Amino acid sequence: MEEVDTKFAGEFNFHEFTVAISSMTELLDQEAEMLASMQIRKVSDMQEKKTELTKRLEAQQNHLNRNPSIFKGLSNTQVDQLRQYSSRFNDSMHAYSDELFKASKVNETVVSMIIDTIKEQVRANNTYRNFNAKESRSRAEYMPAIKFNEQI
Repeated sequence: MEEVDTKFAGEFNFHEFTVAISSMTELLDQEAEMLASMQIRKVSDMQEKKTELTKRLEAQQNHLNRNPSIFKGLSNTQVDQLRQYSSRFNDSMHAYSDELFKASKVNETVVSMIIDTIKEQVRANNTYRNFNAKESRSRAEYMPAIKFNEQI
């Protein structure tokens, strides 16, 4: 990833814009790979860099929005390059979004399974506690397999 030069923060600079968008595209691709392999903790390590790149891209985009005539000053080659960079960025953003959604669903499923397991444990423990209340079964049916004073 090429470093973004901050000296162009006050004006639109084609090179800075293309460096920032290609760097962000690379970063999104890396994060998508990490999410796909469930290395979620590593994604958070990249937040600072992503925030910096987002600010750079927004600054350049704001310059373009305020001064649409900038496009008139770009060559046909530069316009084609912007289209290619934008298309690649959009593809990476979609792939990242898909992986983020999948990782979120996996985490949601795991949490749900943990909650269900805990509920089942509570239910089982309540059965042991309430064995005196059930007259139809013998006390031995509700006794745990290991007594508290036994050593394993």
